[in-house]
Amino acid sequence: MPISRIESLVHLISSMSKAEKRHFTLQVQRLASNKGALYLSLFQTIDRQKHVKEDLIIRQLFSGKRVRYVNAKRSLYSRILASLRQMRDDKDQVAEVRRLMDFAELLYKKGLINDSLQILGQAKQKSKLTGDNLLILEILQRTKEVESKHITRSRKMVGMVEQLISESASMAELVSMENHLANLALEAQGMYIKWGFAKNQRDDLMYQAYFLTQLPALEKLSDSPKAKVRYYQCKVWSHYARLNFHWSYRYALAWVNEAEASTSDMGLILRGYHYLLTSCFYLNRQDRFNVHFKRLHAWRETVRPLFSALNLLQDLAYYENAVLNHHVINNQYKGIDRQEAMLLDKLKSNSTVLDSHRSHLFTYKLAMIDVYRGQYDKAVFKLNQLLGSDVEPLRSDLFSHARLLLVITHYRLNNFALVMNLIRSVRHSFEMSDRYTRVVDLMLTFLRRGSQAMNFGISDLIDNTIEKMEMCQEDRFQKVDFIYFDFINLLKSIKTGSTLTSVIALSTK
Repeated sequence: MPISRIESLVHLISSMSKAEKRHFTLQVQRLASNKGALYLSLFQTIDRQKHVKEDLIIRQLFSGKRVRYVNAKRSLYSRILASLRQMRDDKDQVAEVRRLMDFAELLYKKGLINDSLQILGQAKQKSKLTGDNLLILEILQRTKEVESKHITRSRKMVGMVEQLISESASMAELVSMENHLANLALEAQGMYIKWGFAKNQRDDLMYQAYFLTQLPALEKLSDSPKAKVRYYQCKVWSHYARLNFHWSYRYALAWVNEAEASTSDMGLILRGYHYLLTSCFYLNRQDRFNVHFKRLHAWRETVRPLFSALNLLQDLAYYENAVLNHHVINNQYKGIDRQEAMLLDKLKSNSTVLDSHRSHLFTYKLAMIDVYRGQYDKAVFKLNQLLGSDVEPLRSDLFSHARLLLVITHYRLNNFALVMNLIRSVRHSFEMSDRYTRVVDLMLTFLRRGSQAMNFGISDLIDNTIEKMEMCQEDRFQKVDFIYFDFINLLKSIKTGSTLTSVIALSTK
């Protein structure tokens, strides 16, 4: 197995639990031929060191012989994967079915045709428990191949072969539908990452036409819970990208209900909750958000002991985001500093496996909360940290709004000269990403004129800007900017000389 970078091996070892490391070490040491094996020494060295220095390892363990090092690296990577698979096979239903299929293939090659078919039958029954229609189809296809090549006497059993053909055809149709919906969901996600929210009626029609022409009728998917979840996913993406958050909420709720009832895929359920709560958050439906947040919390408490390493990463991305949104939508920031410290610690410990986009989102949201609380110096630090990142952003809109939030923060700190200097670069950032909207223009105009007046005698300017902002809120395509920040309550807080938290509290009473 070719491994060109030491980072791949380091990441694999660092992702292993104590139990997995102990199992691997015992498995290796059990064989006398492995005693003194260089790959075991390499494993122990990487496991002990926080910062792996490849040149030093080659010099100390392999006497400077790079070829021996490369061979040991490849061998170690392969053996770790084999050890992990051995641990998983006893707990994973899919792995158990795969093992039965391997046994069936061994029997077939020995010429024990009927015994092979019997094992395939057992594999088919167990595969139905996994809900994996592609796996079931693979078993049916293999059974048909054996039946077509050999005399198996199966036709003595009335309707057996006919049932095999019918079941295979039906399963092939379901798998094809699932594959089509999976492709559609993936393409929709790619469109959103590339184009973002619909900016005008043309974008809205483009998204709408794309989905209407490719989505099948829900009635056709009644035999496949997985296909139904995929269908709801596509619906969520369609309405979410078009800023129809009422509809994305409805389909996200259907997604969660179906997934909880029919699948053990915890990552899929977590992601459904993410869009359900995000839609509530964007709709500013505090009541609905709190109901579903409690439901997520209760479900999570029940299943979290069963989370895999991947589920824990998904939990970090989705649940922690929901916790921050819970603070914001309820305007309650008690304990937020402790929550932030725990979150930053989790992000740091998972930095090698978590995509930088997740860290960027959390950094922006934490900075936004700092501004809401009046912790402007903290917000400036976080935003400079975000904008100074050398990792290419996944979405430019986040960085454009981070620049705008930085200017707003400097305005609240009365750094008016700096605000005047930064406004042009912020405008350029939005224009380059084709996201320079009426809301952004109103905010930059206010910041420029407010800085020129050094925040004195601007009550009429604030009232006029708020009035225009409220008109923008009536336009569906202008709502996107209010997702990133509460501009209207910001202006009210500037007028009253208070923090946003106190203004929001007044407005919700």
